[in-house]
Amino acid sequence: MYNFSFAQIQKGIVREINSDKKPLNNVAIKFDGSVPTTSDDKGNFRLAFAGKEAGELIFKEEIKKSGYELVNKKAFEILKLSSNDKLGVDIILAKKGIIELAKKEYYKISDKELLAGLEREKKALKEQLDAEKISENEYSAQLTALQEQYDWQWKLLDELANKFARVNFDDVDSLYKEALTLFKAGNVTEAITKMEKTNLISRIDTRLEERQRILNSGNIIAAQKAENEAGIREDIALIQLQAELYTLTYRIDDAEELYDQLLKLDSTDLEILGKAGGFYQANHRYNKALLVYHNVTKHTKAEPWEIANAYGHIGELNVEIGLLEVALSAYTEGVNKYENLFEKYPDEFFFKANLATSYVKLGETHTAFGNLNKALYFFEKYYELARQLYESYPMNVDFKNSLAISYVRLGEIHTAFGNLNKSLDFFEKSYQLKEQLYEEHPMNVNLKHGLAVSSSNLGEIYTTFGDLSKALDFFKLSSLLEKELYDSNVTNVNFKNNLAISYEKLGDTYKALGDLSKALDFFKLSSLLEKEVSENYPTNVNFKNNLAISYEKLGDTYIILGDFNKALDFFEKRSKLGQEVHDVDTTNVNFKNGLAISYEKLGDTHKALGNLNKALDFFEKRSKLGQEVHDVDTTNVNFKNSLAVSFMKLGEIYKALGNLTKTLYFFEKNVILAKELYESDTTNVNFKNGLAVSYVKLAQIALMQENYPKAKGYLKQAEKHFAELHAISPENVQFKGYLDTVQEVLSQL
Repeated sequence: MYNFSFAQIQKGIVREINSDKKPLNNVAIKFDGSVPTTSDDKGNFRLAFAGKEAGELIFKEEIKKSGYELVNKKAFEILKLSSNDKLGVDIILAKKGIIELAKKEYYKISDKELLAGLEREKKALKEQLDAEKISENEYSAQLTALQEQYDWQWKLLDELANKFARVNFDDVDSLYKEALTLFKAGNVTEAITKMEKTNLISRIDTRLEERQRILNSGNIIAAQKAENEAGIREDIALIQLQAELYTLTYRIDDAEELYDQLLKLDSTDLEILGKAGGFYQANHRYNKALLVYHNVTKHTKAEPWEIANAYGHIGELNVEIGLLEVALSAYTEGVNKYENLFEKYPDEFFFKANLATSYVKLGETHTAFGNLNKALYFFEKYYELARQLYESYPMNVDFKNSLAISYVRLGEIHTAFGNLNKSLDFFEKSYQLKEQLYEEHPMNVNLKHGLAVSSSNLGEIYTTFGDLSKALDFFKLSSLLEKELYDSNVTNVNFKNNLAISYEKLGDTYKALGDLSKALDFFKLSSLLEKEVSENYPTNVNFKNNLAISYEKLGDTYIILGDFNKALDFFEKRSKLGQEVHDVDTTNVNFKNGLAISYEKLGDTHKALGNLNKALDFFEKRSKLGQEVHDVDTTNVNFKNSLAVSFMKLGEIYKALGNLTKTLYFFEKNVILAKELYESDTTNVNFKNGLAVSYVKLAQIALMQENYPKAKGYLKQAEKHFAELHAISPENVQFKGYLDTVQEVLSQL
């Protein structure tokens, strides 16, 4: 039993949302380390904590009443025992369905206002362009920024609607209540106008002057100070609401001014720092965001978990600006903080969940560096924590989804290692969880899209196994789900883009099955959607890049159909868009690599048409870009592999031109890189396959030179690797075909 003589008592109250502070009774309340209790007829309750002292962290285990749900969940994520026996946070409950209904209303209004705002801003920009007030370049840049803002804000709509739905009007300032009521009714402009008339920035200045006057008087009256400070807190909440409404209506500069003002008001308030940092980060104000988060890491009152989160954000920001080494260092700092907290509080889900997130960030960063073994290490640690959280809280949607994501990460990394059976197992586990989540929440668009992605993952792994029938079934399901999402909102650019990608997967599968007619139909559908998306958002480079890839798919299909002229036309379109995308950001290695691939396709087509000199020109351009990409990061295995392919292509074209000296030169350069790749990771099936193919190419030259002992040596090496590949993945028909061919040639030597 607990020894109550040494127990810390914490008193609190339970109230119903938006009920004029109506108390609720019979609410079951349990915190870790406390005696379970229930609220009385006045909503009051007492918690007794044995063996704990004031200032220690306490964690909610259960707040439950039949027919109700907890509204202010976030308030209970981190709490400390107070020294004045007050819990410090009232428990706010709502009847089940109330929050979801309000959330849908807020989402609908926000979505409508966001789209309307986008169209207004685009129209205004076009008018400036037509009036020659801005140049084409300025118009293009501003339109791109506008689209980025829309995409970012659309992703946050669910979070914003959830926040507004949980606002308890009983506890907010009258102006806040009035403004949010207007917003909910769809009168967004009126809500902003009412807040602007109040002139919150001026009012804050007055509050600050009053604070200073009280301090300077030398006779601080506690009540007067408390009243002013309470007013400041109310104005902070109002400024945050006004900033959120400005953001929703594309008044980013106005919102930024308010967040700047908040920091002037109090640059030490951790809540303000968190809100401002989040805004700056989301709106690409990288320097301001980094400054805020660095201030949090040095804050004397910041909790270790707050510092850890700040390091996580610093890592994310540095990933966005391309400083992966700095990001890795920041993520490592965050992991160290959370590991210490987790060691101290091994059963607290908050620390466990955030440590899991920290591990996956480290895994993703190591993946970007090509450090697959380190990535696997962190993904496995992420999985273990995600599994524990899910098993402890099996009804928690976020934890179930997190476990599903951990399976995806493990599946992806084992695919890279060539452990395809393991990959399949992980992808199937992810699919099962995603399917359950979707069945439990069929209206949740993110979970529906998650199931579509999971289906696509299984389609890809079955494609690798050569089981195209199963792959087709999963790609069909993925496409069906994406089509439902698109049909629910045909103006949603992300839904349209996802549907286009799903059609592309179907096209790839039908092409592999030999049904070129169906493949061509799906590639055309995909290209049509990508064209619409790109034309509606002409400055969005990602949409333009997707359109370029769709042209590449069409070109590949026409090559198989033997229509080289049509193929050439699509490859030229692909190359033109690839050049435009590359010119937007010449430092973007993915865009540069895409342009390199477009040159390769043009080279292959001209080679097939007999235009060997033109083919050589494109292969040389492809190799030049491949070298530039490789030089950006010589440790990046993907870039190295791309360069190796370019050397092979040059060797093949010189072989076709009859120049065996240069052929041998480039094949030898190819095999050097292929060996480096293989030695960097002997378990990677792609690297093993690349080296085996390199040996086959060298063997072909040796045979042409009638150097049979050397040819036999190269083929023996190729046979060894193809046999290993076949043993790893006996279902892969390509590996079996290569092995049979090599063994047949060896039998004749």
